[in-house]
Amino acid sequence: MNAADDRYRRALAPLPMAWEQGPERRAAVLAPIAAEKGEDWLCFTVRRADLREHPGQIAFPGGVDDGDADPMACALRELQEELGVDPASAVLLGHLGTRISSSHYRVHCVVGRIPWPDPQRLGASEVERLLCVPLAQLTDLGRWQQIAPAPAPDGRSYSPSPHFRAGDDVIWGLTGRFAFALAQALACS
Repeated sequence: MNAADDRYRRALAPLPMAWEQGPERRAAVLAPIAAEKGEDWLCFTVRRADLREHPGQIAFPGGVDDGDADPMACALRELQEELGVDPASAVLLGHLGTRISSSHYRVHCVVGRIPWPDPQRLGASEVERLLCVPLAQLTDLGRWQQIAPAPAPDGRSYSPSPHFRAGDDVIWGLTGRFAFALAQALACS
């Protein structure tokens, strides 16, 4: 274990994490931290534009409970499917609790350290590309904005959420809420 991982563990809720029950469908995501050139980065997927659900959005690797024993197992399965990362190489550090998505999923967020993802191993059926942002930028809380997005074409409206601009990309919505919660936890630790 390195010193950064020890700090992250202290800032996060401890594992294990059990499935929370509710009327919503259960899902889990992994907020993956990877190191490159001595710096920690938080990695996201940019979803393919032709997907039925959440096309083109920035997300953590994750998905619906498929009979998984717990949120950790679900998140690790999705990590392998979307980023091509072997679950055995991930070190789970803690969790950020659950949130209800606008599409009525109860999403459990696990945080873990992974090896740097190989862009050639991305799950091409879901992932267009990888987006990694330095944690040092994300924990600069002044870079975040609370913005209410425009209503969706189907008329759904969204409550204000933390938005973070990373070049031409904007991290927002449920993913933005989890990423901001992680940034806050780390900034205060």
